[in-house]
Amino acid sequence: MIKLKNFLIKREQSQTRLSFAECEKSRLIAKLSLTLVALLSMTTGAWAQNSDEVTVTPVTGQTNKWTFTMPAFNVELTPIYAPEFTAAFKAGNDLTIQSGKATVTVTESGATTGTQVTLDENGNYKPLYEGQTITMTAAAGYKFRKVEVKKGGALLSFEIGGHVTATIYYVEGETWEQAIQNHPEENSAWKINQGYISGNGVNLFAGDNFVIVNPNSTIDPNAGYHLLWT
Repeated sequence: MIKLKNFLIKREQSQTRLSFAECEKSRLIAKLSLTLVALLSMTTGAWAQNSDEVTVTPVTGQTNKWTFTMPAFNVELTPIYAPEFTAAFKAGNDLTIQSGKATVTVTESGATTGTQVTLDENGNYKPLYEGQTITMTAAAGYKFRKVEVKKGGALLSFEIGGHVTATIYYVEGETWEQAIQNHPEENSAWKINQGYISGNGVNLFAGDNFVIVNPNSTIDPNAGYHLLWT
């Protein structure tokens, strides 16, 4: 799902070139209109700071719904999409969310009720957006001792060459096994089979001695990895 963060609306500029007479006529009309507005403001206290401004308002509690009142001129609409985030629910013990011991609910900003969501096989859920409320509820018979939330690391990547090429995506400190499991979409080219790591079907080695890479080893962009047929 893509979520709108904001809308930019501006007055559409005319592309038509006016003659000198038309420009003078428009200038006089604008001057007369400005004089009338000034007189009106003195009698009513009303004053438009910027007649080209258009107010766009999000609909409370509803995703991707924005409203504005159409002014008396053409407008250009520019949607600004919100950045997407991921929440990784890590198990502190064997009572994991994935095994049904708890539920996760996402509530839109301003809404009073949320929607229960399903985590993927790695305990992740996306997309999430700034301002949403995430609620974790322990199932009947279970109790949270505490819940820790910390900032997730940036997703890094580098390309590995050899007989084929493949790009590995990872968070600093992750092992090969963790990176492949935690980022399945980005790392769809990578597999682990019987202790061997392969990228695009070709085995992974490290260094000039072509050492087999252990899936439990930490990813090191300076290790001199190679993808080689064996």
